[in-house]
Amino acid sequence: MERHFFDEHAQSIAKRQYLQPEDGDILGMFRRVAREIAKPEKPEERAYWEEKFYELMSTKRFSPGGRILAGAGTAHGNLLNCFVQGATENPPESFEGIMEVAKKLALVTKVGGGNGVNLDPYRSKGAGRRREVRGVAFLSAAHPDLEDFLRGLMRPPINPDGPKEEIRLKNFTRVVYGELSPELKALAEERGVRVVEEPPKERILVPDDMGGIVEAAREAADLARRGLTPHVDFSLLRPEGAPIRGSGGTSSGPVSFLFEIFDHFLEWAALGAEGAGPVATLRYVYAPVLRVVRQGGTRRGAGMATLSIDHPDLLDFLTAKDLDREKAEGDISTFNISVLVTEAFMKALEEDALWPVTPVEVPGKYYPYPLEGPYTGRLPELPERADGAKPIPLYGGKVPARWLWHEIAWHAWATGEPGLIFVDRVNELSALKGLGERYQIRSTNPCFVGSTRIPTERGLVPIEELAREGGSFYLVTDNRAPFGGGGAPLPTHGTAVRKAVRAFFTGVKPVVRLRTREGLEVTLTPDHLLLTPEGYREAGKLRPGAKILVQSGEGLFPKEESLPAPALAVAQKRVVTAGGRGGRGRADVRAQYSHLPTRWSRELGVALGWLLGDGYLREDGVGFYFSRKDFAALAWLPDLLRDWFGPGTLQETRSNTFHLHFNRIPAEFFQALGVKAARATEKRVPESLFRAPREAVVGFLQGLFSADGSVQINEKKQDATIRLASSSPALLQDVQLLLLNLGILGKIHKRREAATKVLPNGKGGLKPYPVAPQYELVLGGENRDRFAEAIGFLQEEKQSKLLTFLRHRPRGSYRKPFLATVTSIEPAGEAPVYDLTEPVTHSLIANGIIAHNCGEIPLTVGEPCDLGALNLAAYVKDGAFQMEAFRKDVHTAIRFLDNVLDVNRFALPDNEEAAKALRRLGLGVMGLADALIKMGLPYASEEAREKVFEIVSAMREEAIRASEALAEERGPFPLYEAHREYFQAL
Repeated sequence: MERHFFDEHAQSIAKRQYLQPEDGDILGMFRRVAREIAKPEKPEERAYWEEKFYELMSTKRFSPGGRILAGAGTAHGNLLNCFVQGATENPPESFEGIMEVAKKLALVTKVGGGNGVNLDPYRSKGAGRRREVRGVAFLSAAHPDLEDFLRGLMRPPINPDGPKEEIRLKNFTRVVYGELSPELKALAEERGVRVVEEPPKERILVPDDMGGIVEAAREAADLARRGLTPHVDFSLLRPEGAPIRGSGGTSSGPVSFLFEIFDHFLEWAALGAEGAGPVATLRYVYAPVLRVVRQGGTRRGAGMATLSIDHPDLLDFLTAKDLDREKAEGDISTFNISVLVTEAFMKALEEDALWPVTPVEVPGKYYPYPLEGPYTGRLPELPERADGAKPIPLYGGKVPARWLWHEIAWHAWATGEPGLIFVDRVNELSALKGLGERYQIRSTNPCFVGSTRIPTERGLVPIEELAREGGSFYLVTDNRAPFGGGGAPLPTHGTAVRKAVRAFFTGVKPVVRLRTREGLEVTLTPDHLLLTPEGYREAGKLRPGAKILVQSGEGLFPKEESLPAPALAVAQKRVVTAGGRGGRGRADVRAQYSHLPTRWSRELGVALGWLLGDGYLREDGVGFYFSRKDFAALAWLPDLLRDWFGPGTLQETRSNTFHLHFNRIPAEFFQALGVKAARATEKRVPESLFRAPREAVVGFLQGLFSADGSVQINEKKQDATIRLASSSPALLQDVQLLLLNLGILGKIHKRREAATKVLPNGKGGLKPYPVAPQYELVLGGENRDRFAEAIGFLQEEKQSKLLTFLRHRPRGSYRKPFLATVTSIEPAGEAPVYDLTEPVTHSLIANGIIAHNCGEIPLTVGEPCDLGALNLAAYVKDGAFQMEAFRKDVHTAIRFLDNVLDVNRFALPDNEEAAKALRRLGLGVMGLADALIKMGLPYASEEAREKVFEIVSAMREEAIRASEALAEERGPFPLYEAHREYFQAL
């Protein structure tokens, strides 16, 4: 085909954006590109492929991505359009993680790459106010940009070739050191710039390279967020406009870096740094980095930022680029923004349901407006606030999905942003969806329902509570969890204490309930990874009989000994002020309850355990039952109860048991500790026990097992077990978790089904009565031994029986591995779900089961866009589409783009690793409308749609064939080798 003519407009654009000095014109640019892209070929074939690539481009049949045209054969050598950036060395939402991403943005932008950033991992902005921070910027009097520094002048990022403009620093004071002329001294005084002879010895010297500049800014921001004053010296930076070897660009100069990066980083620190929220991080960290780095001397960096529909800062994100906000708070024009929309949200929208997220207030834009009663589908007229903020209708902390959708749609219509990405649909159609979270287009954030208990420094706390409270905390991980979150389990049992960065809400998602033979249960998304003897596996893909690892050592217990506030309030409201005049209370009531507990103790734990085992709680009082033998042997317990709650009433029943009853105030006390007035089949461990100190938990277990437990010895097998019987399986599961947090694994058995049984009616006759099902929690082997040592029984008879067996057993106790066996995995509907981030092992313990924590990076980290497009209009001749030529050119274009990955010089190692592991290519089309016109097909006609389908189908078929041919010639891409069976099954 003959070479095509390129008019003056094309030549002008190419000169401004893509041409290198030696190119001369567009055809010279194509020759440079073709020569560079042919380098991966065998030496004897390079000339052939260079000509093929050149001919494909020069005839306007194929256009590579702009970065390929601009970067091929240059010193910096970046040919890829954009990269997905995320923290890989630090927790993503931590200060260090955010700074890691900022540095990556700078290094990739320097060589011409675009950047994509997902903001989901970042904490919701807090309610704290901006605090004052201050930095001092130094420049040597000998620096060429001294006058710009004194005057505060820089070229605006949106017009880097335009005139310099004056800036206003918000957080820095300027200081010049060295000798100045009288004129410059006068200028410094006029502009409020101090002049000193020498700079301080303790200062941050900003190095003259992009990575070093961001590192210095990180250090300055770190000092500022800790309340210190950073002293920063910019004298090593080259002057504005100086060439940068290796990037083809020019320097922005010290004033530009001071204003764009350092002053904005300090503003971010003033707003709370990593606690400032995703929008502040975008505005004051990421956007300034892209603005200040020049690409090829003229272009500024470009980026895409995304945030999920279920993030509390969504409305802040939605309005972030409003002109009034950008004028008042700062520019984000270097980023396009898009909302990630899930299938769960679309379902809520379709059903006109509530969406379980509480958006944060956005001053001047949105404010929360709690509403009473249920949501009926009708939104009331609500008033705007004086500052113009719209009301957010909240029903129990949730917002109507329809209202939220309307706000997004209205904003997109009014301003052109945000865009929408239907992320679940993208994942559904991805060829990599079966390879786990690392290769999700966006991580699905595997997660747990809110009631899942996590062992932390505050006790066994539901994950939804950890998410609601926010912030970091210490949790327990199992020593068998592999470091870094991958590989087989380690051999060492036991636990470790590690710091979790945060827990967070991840949306409403389909969940499954996983049950085990041992009785442990967890409800989670089916893609959540659980640790098995072979490594992590998705929960939804486990089968009955599969083994999963459970907590194998003691966890953490709170140090706080004071009782929960509701229990203390009983003493204050019901005792101190009961009766009497003037709120002083009656002296006799105060005396009766003067010893009411205010702190946790082993004895209080024992009382709670006995109450659940052999007691009751009603609105009018609380009671304890003791057998005659226990009443005599454990006389200290009823005596202690009467010391706390007064004499009560003591009765001996006809069944030779003692009944000790107390009135309403003791009942309120136990209710305040979480004891419920429940039937035997519905009993649960009081919530307060999950947050109690170790000695109280041990006391509770001792009291409960002493009341309802037993020691069973099998003489024939020469074995013994400890058993706790109950008609409430939920109670035994609660106890199982408390025991597991002491390093003791029990197994729950169902001993009896619910039935009807004929029993004495108390009047000398018989009567059929419903009998509840019966369950037992059984401890054997080393778990039995640990119970005897750490907990034991109150009754000397039971404890002696157990210890005697242990002393005289003929062989040592058998080891029970800390494993559970899956019995079923069943759909459990949809639910609000949560996860957390632990950065060392990327693991957590959920309801006793070892699991992987959230996939925080929402895109394959580092993966680039390797782009090119075939021009469909070039294949139309005499009104007909030249399909055979098109099919052949698809093969050449695929080879071209594959070669790009080999000649590209990557700025970051994780970018190179991601690109070459998958070798993903992006071949598209252009000139569709022109092609249809040349074929005489109306754009919206059925004939046009059929022709487009034919063309795109042909491109897909030939692209696959071309990829297969390259695999035969060069070998398959590395990820294929690692997952051969998966890809062959596609």
